Amino acid sequence: MIRADAGAWLAARTNATPYDLVFVDAPYKLADLVAEQLDTHLPGVLAADGRAVVESGARRPLAIDSLERLRQRRYGAADVSIYGRAEG
Repeated sequence: MIRADAGAWLAARTNATPYDLVFVDAPYKLADLVAEQLDTHLPGVLAADGRAVVESGARRPLAIDSLERLRQRRYGAADVSIYGRAEG
């Protein structure tokens, strides 16, 4: 498990081995601050057939536009979305 500033950590991983599975649980109140960084850098750390599980607040769910949302569920105050690379 890695606990770090998401934007800085993702930006520093250029050319590193990609991950098959990435969990993102940004603080709900700060999610808007990291959304752009995640959208920019998350695809670069995800393997071609990898998945990113993103938890955010159900009132304002994080959207990672650079990846395809494969599934989305709401659990009370939480939104959990699973993303993968877009086909084609």
